[in-house]
Amino acid sequence: MNIGWILCGPRDIPSARIEGYNLHKWLNCHDHNSKLLYTPSAFTHGLDEFPLLKGIDIIIFQKVFQGNTPYVVNICKESGIKVVYYITDWISGFDFICQSADLIIISSDFMKSSMKKEYQNKIVILKDAYETPKDLYKHDYSTDKVKVTWYGREYGYEVSQNLRPLMEDLGYGYKTISNHLKSDKQWGEETIAQDLINSDIVVLPYNIDLISNKCKDENKLVQAMVLGLPCIVSALPSYVELHEKYVSYYSEGIINSEPFFIANNLEGWKNSLVSLGPKETRKMVGESARECVKDAYNIDTIGTQLVSLLGGLYDNRKESKSEID
Repeated sequence: MNIGWILCGPRDIPSARIEGYNLHKWLNCHDHNSKLLYTPSAFTHGLDEFPLLKGIDIIIFQKVFQGNTPYVVNICKESGIKVVYYITDWISGFDFICQSADLIIISSDFMKSSMKKEYQNKIVILKDAYETPKDLYKHDYSTDKVKVTWYGREYGYEVSQNLRPLMEDLGYGYKTISNHLKSDKQWGEETIAQDLINSDIVVLPYNIDLISNKCKDENKLVQAMVLGLPCIVSALPSYVELHEKYVSYYSEGIINSEPFFIANNLEGWKNSLVSLGPKETRKMVGESARECVKDAYNIDTIGTQLVSLLGGLYDNRKESKSEID
């Protein structure tokens, strides 16, 4: 099974890295043939090249659906190459590739429910894997002053600033980590895990009325949970779903506390922040959070699931697939 990837950007684009580069590397490390066919230098939804398709059995378009995509997809369909569309954010205008794809991979139930009925039978949900080593996590929960961190892409920065006055009122430190120019610290692939571990609480506020936010998966939350960080988040559908699942673990005695807190308004944010003030509470919540996600979201689990999905396509590929020169 030879797999080709059309990615939406370089490694510093989170989705390209998590859903593309990381899984591509995992496949090759586990004796599967994976090849990067298109790796643009900046984020894009457009394909401006004609990748070499010779020998490819399955091609994965990761968020790419414009430019030369329709032409390449038609060649793939004519040649028996299976087409996968891997999309984890709500984007308008992707009907052509959804119609043409043999498989659509997304990462949230809400996004699946928001897509057209005609696509439902070929949609599968594959969660994003966390990126940090499994044995890297927070051990020391003591602190002289509670330090709260928000991290995310530049478009979430302004919402993160709504919490700054609250942190000042509580006497908590507050740091933002992002590629936003005004962020307290710039995001770095090599430093983000330790930056979070050095924090005491992670907050992830969102405007929950935006369809683009409602469709988001829980990856950013999971990245902090697996590091043993207690988190407070807005009520995105994926976060609510995850909370409901793992609160049942708490009620069954599998974990020692609820794994993270959901805040629905400013009072909710304040109450959650105050609740996580004591070291003992932060430790209990952080350890429970890590226990919930460390196996379910590691790359071995997600990579194995991807191989199973692609293997089903490969087994059902057209027997008459022609060779591309």
